[in-house]
Amino acid sequence: MSKNSVQYFTIKELLGSDDQYVIPIYQRPYAWTNKEITQLIQDIVDYQRNDKDQKYYIGTLVTNEHRTQGLNEFDVIDGQQRFTTLTILLCVIKNEMTTDISWFKRPNLRFHSRKKSSDTIRCLYYKEELDRNHATNSIVTGYQDAIMALKRILNDSGVSEEDFCDYL
Repeated sequence: MSKNSVQYFTIKELLGSDDQYVIPIYQRPYAWTNKEITQLIQDIVDYQRNDKDQKYYIGTLVTNEHRTQGLNEFDVIDGQQRFTTLTILLCVIKNEMTTDISWFKRPNLRFHSRKKSSDTIRCLYYKEELDRNHATNSIVTGYQDAIMALKRILNDSGVSEEDFCDYL
């Protein structure tokens, strides 16, 4: 496949893969707030309610592929905020809801020069206790915002956790 080709992935294919996605140092830190997180979840639910068979285009992820120690790694050139938010959202579903997403074996996201951010994602996934001095506050806040937004939006819309996860 050409290195300049466009590929379409489901969330399951992208975040459930063994590939590693790396946020390079030149990317800004995670910065989405409750507003953007809520809007993403609301958009997904609205689209789902409109037509369950229609695919929701969540946005573009631009990457640069390379191999490290025999593994596929992709530097995330564009789409880092969405990719990080989707990883956080899956951690919320895995830890706070009853729907089985066992395909989400581990986060496949790490931050090249922000060990604190990588460690925070790992701790959220495994539901380990976070040392607030050694955690990235914006990611922790994003997790808390995603819990509240997801529960509120699903409740208000009448969409079940399972239907949301199936659509996602």
